[in-house]
Amino acid sequence: MTSSYNALQMSFNKRFSHGLQFNVNYTWMKSTDNSSCDGQFCNDNIQNWGTGAPQLLGDNRKLEHSISVFDIPSGFRFNYNWDLPVGKGKALWSSVPGWLNQIVGHWKLSGTGSASSGLPLQALLGNNAGYPDDVGRIRANINPGVDL
Repeated sequence: MTSSYNALQMSFNKRFSHGLQFNVNYTWMKSTDNSSCDGQFCNDNIQNWGTGAPQLLGDNRKLEHSISVFDIPSGFRFNYNWDLPVGKGKALWSSVPGWLNQIVGHWKLSGTGSASSGLPLQALLGNNAGYPDDVGRIRANINPGVDL
């Protein structure tokens, strides 16, 4: 197996007064390989190796080097935390009794979110190539000068 992963990762953290903080992350990446698999085509059979079954003539896996099935070029993630100003020593209800502080104090509000670009799409024909090498499903092959 041959694979390559390159990425640029950035992270931004900001803490404000009164217990508010933000974290933002961005990843820009590219992953290529010659044997990643996904879903029903992941097994130990050489004929089903990869996502669309490789060109097995001569077992030349270099012919299969392309974008990985798990390549997600862009990913954005963020989260926030806020210590609510309620309870002993806080802006609201700072003089509550100890037993009530255990109920209403020390609460946090937090959230998270993410967005990413999609997974690669593989173009396949739904039938089997069969003879001579039973390579599984047939993939698109565009040749210069040949009409589609």
